[in-house]
Amino acid sequence: MDKTILKEIVINQNKTKENINLVERDIYPQIESYTNNPFIIIISGIRRCGKSTLLNQIKEKHQGYYLNFDDERLINFKLEDFQTLYEILP
Repeated sequence: MDKTILKEIVINQNKTKENINLVERDIYPQIESYTNNPFIIIISGIRRCGKSTLLNQIKEKHQGYYLNFDDERLINFKLEDFQTLYEILP
């Protein structure tokens, strides 16, 4: 995947959305207690239950990135492209 296109997608998906009042999820304090953990945290749930909102709240407070692989522009993303993704993230 082209590095420039991938960088554009990451920037576009991580723009701060102003004037949006997000509902803080009840589980947020528990999830936040795991943010210094070196292990992967899996957040699962039914559709439209607030998983993306929760991840965006974590990202905003802990200087992270969020990448939605449902984005049609990532349809050709391959395993090798994770290295390119790693290189473009500061």
